[in-house]
Amino acid sequence: MDTLIIILRFENGSIASISYFSNGSKALRKEYLEVFSAGQTAIIDDFKELRIYGKKLKRTRLLSQNKGHKKEVELFLKSIKYGKPAPIPFEDVYLSTFATFKVIESIRTSKTVNLPKITKE
Repeated sequence: MDTLIIILRFENGSIASISYFSNGSKALRKEYLEVFSAGQTAIIDDFKELRIYGKKLKRTRLLSQNKGHKKEVELFLKSIKYGKPAPIPFEDVYLSTFATFKVIESIRTSKTVNLPKITKE
């Protein structure tokens, strides 16, 4: 059984909580994302529905699930073909991978791991 909760604290005071549970019902939608900012809340439910709560509720239902993988690969291949920058900058790919390795380190050592301050130039 794989279950994991990751808490990321950012210098600006923001907090991210990532929960992964493999012990739930298979009938439940898999990905669920909530973002809270400036008095609004956005919820993406299994990449099939987007709800934005603010002064008014805005709801968008998608006809099919779209996680963006196909588009990302398409844009990446176009960037190679036409010699343009990758759709996701290398720095962002590096930093997210680095953070992932630090999560693994934290799991192995059972200790909080601090990331070094990294500034993008």
